[in-house]
Amino acid sequence: MIWERNPNRYALIGVQEYFLYDPETPQNMKSRGRRLVGWRLDQATGTMEELLPNSEGWLWSNHLDSFLVPDGARLRLYDSNYQLRLTGEEAREQRTRVLEEKLRELGLNPDKL
Repeated sequence: MIWERNPNRYALIGVQEYFLYDPETPQNMKSRGRRLVGWRLDQATGTMEELLPNSEGWLWSNHLDSFLVPDGARLRLYDSNYQLRLTGEEAREQRTRVLEEKLRELGLNPDKL
């Protein structure tokens, strides 16, 4: 299949890792039984080697220092301690919630500031 040839094409230009994710499980990936597939460049051979998922179906990316995890329509990142890496928007929302809680603890209403 054409998508299986792509990893080695990327190896030729020095790509270290290549991941393919489709939340819909496209027909050409059903034979693998998963929606996330990844390859890593084998420096010795110069070819891409397919990565094996862990027991949860997660793939580790050395370059992102993260697990890639299918989550519905999105692909999420988790660190080596299995903690979700937040998007920028999620981090801002979380910070806002923490600050609002702290203000309430201090007796201040954040909605009236």
